[in-house]
Amino acid sequence: MILLMFGNALGWALSILLVVAVVASVSYIDRTARPTPPDAFGLDARNAAPLRLPDVSSIAPRVAGREAEATALYGQALQLVAQNRAAFDAFNRADHSDTPEPVAEAGQLLIRATGLAGGSIFQHRPEALIHYRSETPELTDVERLGKASLRGAMIVRRVNPAAGLSQLRAGFVLGERLFEERITSAELNAGLQLLAESAATMKLFLRQNPAIVSDNTSNSPPRDISSNGEVSSAAMAIALPALAAVEAFDAERLALTKTVVLPIAGRIRTLDGPTISRNLGNVRRWATSPPGASTPTGATIPTTPTSAPSPGTPSGTPGDVGSSGDRVTHDNSAAVVDPVWRVESVLALGRARFGVGPTGTLGDQRAASRILNQLQSDPDPRIQRAAAEALALTVEQFRQQR
Repeated sequence: MILLMFGNALGWALSILLVVAVVASVSYIDRTARPTPPDAFGLDARNAAPLRLPDVSSIAPRVAGREAEATALYGQALQLVAQNRAAFDAFNRADHSDTPEPVAEAGQLLIRATGLAGGSIFQHRPEALIHYRSETPELTDVERLGKASLRGAMIVRRVNPAAGLSQLRAGFVLGERLFEERITSAELNAGLQLLAESAATMKLFLRQNPAIVSDNTSNSPPRDISSNGEVSSAAMAIALPALAAVEAFDAERLALTKTVVLPIAGRIRTLDGPTISRNLGNVRRWATSPPGASTPTGATIPTTPTSAPSPGTPSGTPGDVGSSGDRVTHDNSAAVVDPVWRVESVLALGRARFGVGPTGTLGDQRAASRILNQLQSDPDPRIQRAAAEALALTVEQFRQQR
């Protein structure tokens, strides 16, 4: 009687199973269609804020207002490198003191550029850096030039320490220019590496030859050295502030690299599946940060970011796509992101079109394509270039990434 009143038990069981299956299917479709949200690291504005190192004018004094001249000098020096790569490579590897003429000429151009503030290396040709290729010959040429400057300093330091210091400063300022320009993380890394090497050698120079600070533009032997080779107290007093400035700068460089650059670069420039999945929301947020609001120089930021979200950060962050992933919304009140992380995040979105890791979703892939299409009209030409490269990336090229 009860079964007749409420129907067949088997029918009820099948109906329940059907409802469960439909609910599970809808839930799965909703979950796979929804883009991955940013995590705590991505929501903390300090982690992607504009990078900054201390002013280097106390280490390498320069004349302002001649940026175009500095750019031209860098261009001439790099043209010599491009035309004589074998000579530069041989010089950087050799254990003798012979300096080929193109290397010496490029070194003098670099020294002249050192005395001028500003100047660009790749700003007028970002396409040389923004790509998915495994090699960047133009950046390798800059690294060749920097190494040649440091090696030249080591060669002349015994006969003319002042000239050696000038070459060291030239390499140091070249590294600083790469850092300040930092169109891509490859350029940023090259600048930080050159700064590290030149600062380490400069500290050694200043400790061994403190008198060169008092006469570092002369071709004559250093002054204030006694007949037995000991440095006078007057020379040491002049050298100590210069040494302290280099040491302070190098400490800031090391801290910035360890606490800021490496953590975020490891989240963006990775081919590790789980890491990609965890940071899909982060790269989407960084790529769509306020356009034109960030500049590579002069921004004051906290030097120690944290992995926790900033107090009061809303869950719906400005500049990120909504849950549907169908639009890019810029909010000028949102956190400013360093341009290098915007460019690298856009390139990461290009890779996300084909691979989102083990827990990424179809929504992440669709959002990546939609955002890239809209970023082609971004006010920043570097972002436009990165978006075009990302959309042109093929699945075959993606598979060759390393």
